[in-house]
Amino acid sequence: MMRYFLRGCLISAALLAVAFQAHAGAFSTSALNPTAVPANGVIEGNYPAGQSDTNYYFAVNLKAGQLATQISVSGGAQYKSLDFSLLDAGGRRIDAYYITAGAGDNSEATRVFPIDASGKYLVRLTTKGPETTSFRVALGGSAMPAAPAAANASDPSRSFLAPTPVGRDGVIAGAFPGGEGYAYYYFVADLKAGNLLTQMSVSGRDGTMKWISLTLLDDKGHGDKSYFMSRVEANADATKSFPIDRSGRYVLRLTVQGPETTNYRIELGGNALASSN
Repeated sequence: MMRYFLRGCLISAALLAVAFQAHAGAFSTSALNPTAVPANGVIEGNYPAGQSDTNYYFAVNLKAGQLATQISVSGGAQYKSLDFSLLDAGGRRIDAYYITAGAGDNSEATRVFPIDASGKYLVRLTTKGPETTSFRVALGGSAMPAAPAAANASDPSRSFLAPTPVGRDGVIAGAFPGGEGYAYYYFVADLKAGNLLTQMSVSGRDGTMKWISLTLLDDKGHGDKSYFMSRVEANADATKSFPIDRSGRYVLRLTVQGPETTNYRIELGGNALASSN
């Protein structure tokens, strides 16, 4: 019996070792032998053990066009950061951006990279933080061979790559999802040169913190213009006008934090809204 028990222990230990190696070696740390970006353009996982910087390398074939990216981190009871760098086939840095988050907090950001020539490119992800941190990176845009799935019209999109179209009435409404951390939603609207008038309002239980932010992203995915509201009253609203310099499609990011008993409403108008009279 003892012999079978020891054999079982050895087998279990071997399986655990294999599982650990598969987890630890899931992504390549070699720029010469990078991990292929999945066909859906999504890279996600957990940080490795230890607090030091770790570089992971991924290879992706891109077309001339626009590479849209979205990066996010969550969890982890300590400070963490995630750096995204786009490199050419020779390993030279084209451009980069990063996000940070505090203990138990989450964060995300977006960026659009112009791709001038078709070919192989490298993505370098640099992680720093506790192994309880999870991360997600999504690639899309006209430079990617496969387009991201369209957003469900009945739900606000969590994806910068497939934002929810704003209705002709210019109204965005819903409820906070609740839970810890921030929730990010993305919407797209056709705007004309002019002024975009915005009003955001929240309603819910008196005495509970309700945090909401509206950001207009530029064509590079940067937060161009924004404002936020933090209230404990049952009902509150704020307004702001965004100057629009050129006609085109714009993405708006809505960020909320608070109890799920909170409802929100965003109203868009002014002479910049293509559907307004």
